[in-house]
Amino acid sequence: MNRTAPDTRLLGYRFITIVLGAILLAAGAFKGVDLDQFALQIRQYGILPDDARPAVAAAWFMVVVEVILGAALVANWRPKASLSGVILLLLFFMGALSWAMVHGGVSDCGCFGPAARRSPTEAMIEDGLLLVFAFSAWKLKDRAIYYRHPMKSLAVATTAVIAMTLPLALGTLQARQSASASQASGQAAGMVLQTPSGGQVDLNTGTCLVALMATDCMHCRQSVPLLNEMVAEAGNALTVYALAADDQAAIDRFVEENFAFYPVLPVTEKSLLALMKDDPLPQYLLIQNGRTLARWQDKVPERRALVDVIEREEKGA
Repeated sequence: MNRTAPDTRLLGYRFITIVLGAILLAAGAFKGVDLDQFALQIRQYGILPDDARPAVAAAWFMVVVEVILGAALVANWRPKASLSGVILLLLFFMGALSWAMVHGGVSDCGCFGPAARRSPTEAMIEDGLLLVFAFSAWKLKDRAIYYRHPMKSLAVATTAVIAMTLPLALGTLQARQSASASQASGQAAGMVLQTPSGGQVDLNTGTCLVALMATDCMHCRQSVPLLNEMVAEAGNALTVYALAADDQAAIDRFVEENFAFYPVLPVTEKSLLALMKDDPLPQYLLIQNGRTLARWQDKVPERRALVDVIEREEKGA
């Protein structure tokens, strides 16, 4: 009994589409279970308006698209349309990453949500490789045997419904915004931050300028000389800290390469996000006795601005 040898091109096509589909499903799932953080990462790109609602909508939409395309590839459902969608999606991602690489301010691309941190450069390389695989599958798709079956449509539709409802069921950025705001609003309990090693950073006493940053953020690096000047001018009247949700090795390299004269302290990502609220990095917070008196975005505030805020606070007290 003769058996037809499997077509290697067909096997290659199915291998690529299954792997691509699994990657998209994983990326969408990781982002979907923590949609609020993904929305915050989208805002750091600076492409959308300075409002939380468009970022939440964009985060939800991208999760749904990724999951649907991933399920379609795994099930080999409408391969021409699904591969076209994947190629367009990857080109869109690479365009956004190019924007981030030029403008800076993005420490984590958000590709896999909280599961894995990726710099824009790393994500660009990975997306480029995925794009090559997607084009390869496109070339091989004519060799694929596509069987129409209602179970395929049912599987993709079920996955789509889960993708649309699960992130909303778990809660979005807006649903948790009040809790984050109360933690960062200046209440004393919210100014004891957790470090990755289990320690604490206590901001409940004294007056300090706190820089919220990331070690691979270009704007954060550019702010170091200005913060060094602030340290020299303020003396004991004002303490300057920087907080980053990076590992100690990355922080040590940042301090050494940029000659930071102030402490750069590691905190958990949860603590950093609570202080950031829904704004991108870098940020500069003037904190007095555990209360946030003022917040500046992107640029280090001038010393005169700090003095004015402190004087107004003293008069109001």
